[in-house]
Amino acid sequence: MNVRNQVSLAALCQELPKSDDLPAGIDLGPLANEMSKLWERSIRDIDEGRVTEWGAVLALDSKGNLRLVNAVEGDSNGVMINAAVEEDCTFVGTFHTHPYEDGTTGMAFTGADIASMINSGERIAIVQSGEYVFACLRTPETPPSVDRLTLVSWFNTMCRRHFADMMSKQEATLATNLDMCAEYRLAFYYGRVFGSLRKVYVP
Repeated sequence: MNVRNQVSLAALCQELPKSDDLPAGIDLGPLANEMSKLWERSIRDIDEGRVTEWGAVLALDSKGNLRLVNAVEGDSNGVMINAAVEEDCTFVGTFHTHPYEDGTTGMAFTGADIASMINSGERIAIVQSGEYVFACLRTPETPPSVDRLTLVSWFNTMCRRHFADMMSKQEATLATNLDMCAEYRLAFYYGRVFGSLRKVYVP
């Protein structure tokens, strides 16, 4: 692919890029509006102390357009996403939200999220928490599978260590995300939903 600057999310999902070919930024394009609608659904009852995660599948259609399909509501602890797509579409990844009853935003992936992303063969996983968006991208060096319990346990241990170093919850979670990306050879992008996502880490 040999790209260096900003590219669309749809273009990035066409193939599995090498680390050296990953762009400096990702443009979410029209998906930003769809993602934000699911975020608003996640917090529609926050004034009553209730939030729910929403999730959806990222699918490429036969014309190379990236679509957000199979939107589904979960609960405050997670969401089960149906990865089945139409015959003329290709499953490339998932999107879900991270709302919190106390209004906390800016929370990146959990260990379970990252394990699921690797084990389900996703090229990309995206999470939105408030206006903040985080993306993990598979590379050719990413293992085909991981032991979920081992990853989650290590994630939680590292997150506690970072939090003990006087980091905020958001900072500790982000630092742990980068630890996981280094170990499992994932690329990581971060930004705001209506702006570009910038490259933070490549293996």
